[in-house]
Amino acid sequence: MIASTAQEATGREFKRSLKGKTAFITGVTGILGSEVAKEFARRGARLILHYNRHIRKAIELELALKMIGAEVTLVQADFAQPVDMRDLIRSVNAQVDRIDFLVHTVGVCRKNLPAVPMTQDERFTMNQINQVAPVEITLGLEDKNVRGAVILYIGSAVEDIRWECAAVCGEAKKGLHHFAARYADAATRRGVKSIYYLPGVLRMPDDNDVYGARQREALMSLGQTEPLHPAHVARNIVSSVVNEPISGVEDVYEGNMLVRRDGYRIDA
Repeated sequence: MIASTAQEATGREFKRSLKGKTAFITGVTGILGSEVAKEFARRGARLILHYNRHIRKAIELELALKMIGAEVTLVQADFAQPVDMRDLIRSVNAQVDRIDFLVHTVGVCRKNLPAVPMTQDERFTMNQINQVAPVEITLGLEDKNVRGAVILYIGSAVEDIRWECAAVCGEAKKGLHHFAARYADAATRRGVKSIYYLPGVLRMPDDNDVYGARQREALMSLGQTEPLHPAHVARNIVSSVVNEPISGVEDVYEGNMLVRRDGYRIDA
């Protein structure tokens, strides 16, 4: 269930301030990543924001966040290029002493899911972005995630829908899911919390007939009544990392990792 506008407005008045905290967010030019960055900024966190090729979107987001008083640093990296990932990890390690919230919103999937078979290069890129990069960055920034920190990974509902046409994306995300669950044991021993967040179908600004048909199919598969607003999901994500109660989210634990499904449920 999605909270009413009045409930959301009331809830925001009592949200915990994150002044003095640092959040590193990957994939901020995506629709969910940008909303997560905005929510962290509203709460006063210092932001390190990763983007790839959409420099104009990244700069526009940076300016908008600075206008509300946020401290923002942009970092660029193409996650399909291993050298870019290594450079990014070195750069972020040099910039901060501590990362309180490591949030992986980066992800890619074929939006219209065309019938044209995926090339080997496309498969490689999709796996790098959806699985390899979040894993490498998590491990590479391990020394910055100290006691009290949170690592939050954004998964994909295609892990549960099991669409054949989205199999490559789903398999990559499931690989990330498995890593996160295993790594949560080591993270817990360091006092670091792990969350794997699975949003349902999101409302997109540029819906078209092809995507709309896929969206309706996905809603039925997941038992959703309507798409989720990205801003609403972003608020739930940030509430998750600071342990605030939220509604409409199903929680289960996989060992030491909290798994949250937002807006949909799966049969036990």
